[in-house]
Amino acid sequence: DQLQMLQHLQASKDRELVYLRVGMTIRRLEEDQSIEHKQVTARIGRHVLGVKNLMEKILRAQGVSARPDMYSDAPGSINLLSESFIHL
Repeated sequence: DQLQMLQHLQASKDRELVYLRVGMTIRRLEEDQSIEHKQVTARIGRHVLGVKNLMEKILRAQGVSARPDMYSDAPGSINLLSESFIHL
């Protein structure tokens, strides 16, 4: 009877340890994923800025000045990537 009780207690401790390790692993993976997400977002931001600068250079070479509203998707604004690029 005591042996069963000790086995039960040991199994409970083992289960708690497994849950603790799984929880720690999940937290570590979430942190890694968050860091990776920030890196990807920063890389995308740099790429978008590079594309924007390239488009401005192309427009300047064609004698068209890029206005700030050319990058906006607001109603009535000119979208550089859709309308102006078509004319290149």
